[in-house]
Amino acid sequence: LDVAAGLGRFVWPPSPVLTFAAVLFLGSAFTLPLTIGEEYGWRGYLLPRLLPLGEARATFVLAAIWGLWHVPILLIGLNYPGQFVWAVLPVFVLSVALMAFPFTWLYVASGGSVLVAAVMHSVLNALSDTFTSARYIPDGNPLVVGGGGLVGAAVFLGIVGVGASVRSRRIKRERASTVRHRPPNTSRPPRVADRLGPVGRTQLGREARTSRNPGEPVKNRPFTPLFGSTSCGN
Repeated sequence: LDVAAGLGRFVWPPSPVLTFAAVLFLGSAFTLPLTIGEEYGWRGYLLPRLLPLGEARATFVLAAIWGLWHVPILLIGLNYPGQFVWAVLPVFVLSVALMAFPFTWLYVASGGSVLVAAVMHSVLNALSDTFTSARYIPDGNPLVVGGGGLVGAAVFLGIVGVGASVRSRRIKRERASTVRHRPPNTSRPPRVADRLGPVGRTQLGREARTSRNPGEPVKNRPFTPLFGSTSCGN
């Protein structure tokens, strides 16, 4: 059943703990210079220029470019040996799109550290390239159990779902905290007298004093010139 489903059968190494530690530390250290160069382009240069679009949109755009970058090596069968290109491309695009989100979150959380993203990239490469290879899963289908296969995509889908939920709750708490601590708005609409200024307030007071009937419309009240009386002595 495992062979038919493409899962194959995992062959345990003689010393699992030592093998895992060697791959995790030595393998990652060996590929780190390569991933630093790659991540300097993806997360060091491109992602900061896309983040104004928002994390989700920036991640999708970066993932699309990231996927196109790998098309030549997909065409020669490096990641999915012996598989048809029409099946390889959608699986790889799905895997890259899901994988890009943890990279974005890690980059933002680390304050824009390319080295942190490069270490994560090298660890993923070392573990996936080793433990999903034909040596450990001899009957596995790379489209299913490969480093960019459907099993890996399912794992990253779970990671993205949990991460998105946690980040959404955190953002809601931050917004609620901002609203609670916002100082009350004590401003009031400016009164008419405030808008008129000193000269206008003087004129307004004169109109009130010279009006015969306070309830009389303004247009019918005696007019007092703004700068004093206009009457001239003979």
